[in-house]
Amino acid sequence: LKLTFEEIYNGIQKKVRIKRQMRNGDNPTKCSQCQGTGEIRMVQRSILGQIINVQQCSNCSGGGYIGGTESSSTTIDVDVPHGISSGNYMTLKGKGNQGVSKEMDGNLIVHFQEIEHDIFIRDDLDIYLECTLQYQQAVLGTTIKVPTLSGEVKLKIPNSIKDGQILRL
Repeated sequence: LKLTFEEIYNGIQKKVRIKRQMRNGDNPTKCSQCQGTGEIRMVQRSILGQIINVQQCSNCSGGGYIGGTESSSTTIDVDVPHGISSGNYMTLKGKGNQGVSKEMDGNLIVHFQEIEHDIFIRDDLDIYLECTLQYQQAVLGTTIKVPTLSGEVKLKIPNSIKDGQILRL
Protein backbone atom coordinates (compact mmCIF):
# COMPACT_ATOMS: atom_id res chain seq x y z
CA LEU A 1 0.00 0.00 0.00
CA LYS A 2 1.67 3.22 -1.15
CA LEU A 3 1.25 6.15 1.24
CA THR A 4 2.13 9.81 1.10
CA PHE A 5 4.16 11.47 3.83
CA GLU A 6 1.07 13.34 5.08
CA GLU A 7 -0.96 10.10 5.30
CA ILE A 8 1.81 8.48 7.35
CA TYR A 9 2.06 11.50 9.64
CA ASN A 10 -1.69 11.70 10.36
CA GLY A 11 -2.73 8.07 9.99
CA ILE A 12 -5.57 7.27 7.60
CA GLN A 13 -8.25 4.77 6.71
CA LYS A 14 -7.86 3.53 3.14
CA LYS A 15 -10.11 1.37 1.03
CA VAL A 16 -8.16 -1.34 -0.78
CA ARG A 17 -9.52 -3.44 -3.63
CA ILE A 18 -8.20 -7.00 -3.60
CA LYS A 19 -8.83 -10.20 -5.50
CA ARG A 20 -9.26 -13.26 -3.29
CA GLN A 21 -11.00 -16.61 -2.96
CA MET A 22 -14.47 -16.27 -1.39
CA ARG A 23 -17.07 -18.83 -0.33
CA ASN A 24 -19.80 -19.12 -2.97
CA GLY A 25 -22.40 -21.20 -1.13
CA ASP A 26 -21.70 -24.45 -3.03
CA ASN A 27 -20.87 -27.52 -0.98
CA PRO A 28 -17.18 -28.40 -1.33
CA THR A 29 -16.20 -32.01 -2.02
CA LYS A 30 -13.21 -33.79 -0.54
CA CYS A 31 -10.37 -34.15 -3.04
CA SER A 32 -10.23 -37.67 -4.45
CA GLN A 33 -6.44 -37.61 -5.00
CA CYS A 34 -5.29 -36.56 -1.50
CA GLN A 35 -8.40 -37.64 0.48
CA GLY A 36 -8.73 -34.14 1.97
CA THR A 37 -5.20 -33.81 3.35
CA GLY A 38 -3.97 -31.34 0.71
CA GLU A 39 -0.73 -33.24 0.17
CA ILE A 40 0.49 -36.22 -1.82
CA ARG A 41 3.00 -38.58 -0.20
CA MET A 42 5.26 -40.66 -2.40
CA VAL A 43 7.37 -43.42 -0.86
CA GLN A 44 10.57 -44.50 -2.60
CA ARG A 45 12.42 -47.57 -1.45
CA SER A 46 16.17 -47.87 -1.82
CA ILE A 47 18.90 -50.02 -0.36
CA LEU A 48 19.40 -47.35 2.32
CA GLY A 49 15.74 -47.40 3.41
CA GLN A 50 12.59 -45.44 2.63
CA ILE A 51 12.45 -41.89 1.34
CA ILE A 52 9.11 -40.13 1.76
CA ASN A 53 8.51 -37.19 -0.56
CA VAL A 54 5.60 -34.88 0.41
CA GLN A 55 4.18 -32.46 -2.17
CA GLN A 56 1.19 -30.17 -2.35
CA CYS A 57 -1.75 -31.82 -4.12
CA SER A 58 -2.01 -30.44 -7.65
CA ASN A 59 -5.70 -31.33 -7.94
CA CYS A 60 -6.94 -29.15 -5.03
CA SER A 61 -3.90 -26.81 -4.74
CA GLY A 62 -3.27 -28.01 -1.19
CA GLY A 63 -6.74 -27.13 0.13
CA GLY A 64 -8.02 -30.69 0.51
CA TYR A 65 -11.39 -29.73 -0.98
CA ILE A 66 -12.66 -28.89 -4.47
CA GLY A 67 -15.34 -26.26 -5.00
CA GLY A 68 -17.09 -24.08 -2.45
CA THR A 69 -14.98 -21.01 -3.27
CA GLU A 70 -14.45 -18.79 -6.28
CA SER A 71 -12.18 -15.89 -7.17
CA SER A 72 -13.80 -12.51 -6.54
CA SER A 73 -12.86 -8.85 -6.03
CA THR A 74 -13.77 -7.06 -2.83
CA THR A 75 -12.98 -3.82 -1.01
CA ILE A 76 -11.42 -3.88 2.45
CA ASP A 77 -10.89 -0.96 4.87
CA VAL A 78 -7.33 -0.69 6.19
CA ASP A 79 -6.75 1.51 9.25
CA VAL A 80 -3.20 2.79 8.74
CA PRO A 81 -1.63 3.90 12.05
CA HIS A 82 0.38 7.11 12.05
CA GLY A 83 4.16 6.91 12.02
CA ILE A 84 4.65 3.71 10.02
CA SER A 85 7.45 3.53 7.45
CA SER A 86 8.41 1.62 4.33
CA GLY A 87 8.92 -2.04 5.05
CA ASN A 88 6.39 -2.17 7.90
CA TYR A 89 3.43 -4.49 7.47
CA MET A 90 0.08 -5.17 9.09
CA THR A 91 -1.72 -8.51 9.36
CA LEU A 92 -5.52 -8.43 9.02
CA LYS A 93 -6.83 -11.66 10.54
CA GLY A 94 -9.38 -13.53 8.43
CA LYS A 95 -9.34 -10.96 5.59
CA GLY A 96 -7.30 -13.07 3.15
CA ASN A 97 -8.53 -15.97 1.01
CA GLN A 98 -11.62 -17.64 2.43
CA GLY A 99 -11.55 -21.37 2.91
CA VAL A 100 -14.41 -23.84 2.71
CA SER A 101 -15.11 -23.09 6.40
CA LYS A 102 -14.47 -20.03 8.58
CA GLU A 103 -11.65 -21.83 10.43
CA MET A 104 -9.72 -22.10 7.14
CA ASP A 105 -9.85 -18.36 6.31
CA GLY A 106 -6.45 -16.83 5.62
CA ASN A 107 -4.93 -13.54 6.73
CA LEU A 108 -4.29 -10.49 4.56
CA ILE A 109 -0.82 -9.02 4.95
CA VAL A 110 -0.54 -5.36 3.95
CA HIS A 111 2.99 -4.06 3.23
CA PHE A 112 3.49 -0.31 3.43
CA GLN A 113 5.61 1.76 1.04
CA GLU A 114 6.35 5.44 1.57
CA ILE A 115 6.16 7.77 -1.43
CA GLU A 116 9.04 10.27 -1.49
CA HIS A 117 8.06 13.82 -0.52
CA ASP A 118 8.91 16.89 -2.60
CA ILE A 119 10.60 18.90 0.18
CA PHE A 120 11.00 16.62 3.24
CA ILE A 121 13.59 13.88 3.61
CA ARG A 122 12.89 11.15 6.16
CA ASP A 123 15.60 9.25 8.00
CA ASP A 124 13.93 6.79 10.40
CA LEU A 125 12.22 9.07 12.94
CA ASP A 126 13.95 12.28 11.82
CA ILE A 127 12.63 14.60 9.11
CA TYR A 128 15.01 16.93 7.28
CA LEU A 129 14.32 20.08 5.26
CA GLU A 130 16.99 21.99 3.37
CA CYS A 131 16.69 25.79 3.61
CA THR A 132 18.62 28.41 1.65
CA LEU A 133 19.59 31.67 3.40
CA GLN A 134 20.96 34.92 2.06
CA TYR A 135 24.45 35.88 3.20
CA GLN A 136 23.19 38.68 5.49
CA GLN A 137 20.74 36.29 7.20
CA ALA A 138 23.50 33.75 7.87
CA VAL A 139 25.87 36.37 9.33
CA LEU A 140 23.42 38.48 11.36
CA GLY A 141 20.83 35.82 12.21
CA THR A 142 17.11 36.02 11.47
CA THR A 143 13.75 34.36 11.97
CA ILE A 144 12.28 32.40 9.05
CA LYS A 145 9.03 30.54 8.44
CA VAL A 146 9.59 26.80 8.02
CA PRO A 147 6.98 24.42 6.58
CA THR A 148 6.15 21.38 8.70
CA LEU A 149 3.58 18.61 8.28
CA SER A 150 1.27 20.41 10.69
CA GLY A 151 1.68 23.94 9.28
CA GLU A 152 4.29 26.70 9.16
CA VAL A 153 6.36 27.58 12.25
CA LYS A 154 8.92 30.28 12.96
CA LEU A 155 12.55 29.21 13.37
CA LYS A 156 15.19 31.48 14.87
CA ILE A 157 18.44 31.31 12.90
CA PRO A 158 21.44 32.17 15.13
CA ASN A 159 24.06 34.62 13.89
CA SER A 160 27.23 33.25 12.24
CA ILE A 161 25.57 29.98 11.16
CA LYS A 162 27.82 27.77 9.05
CA ASP A 163 27.01 26.20 5.66
CA GLY A 164 25.47 22.75 6.12
CA GLN A 165 24.79 23.25 9.85
CA ILE A 166 21.73 21.38 11.11
CA LEU A 167 19.23 23.13 13.37
CA ARG A 168 16.81 21.11 15.44
CA LEU A 169 13.15 22.11 15.56
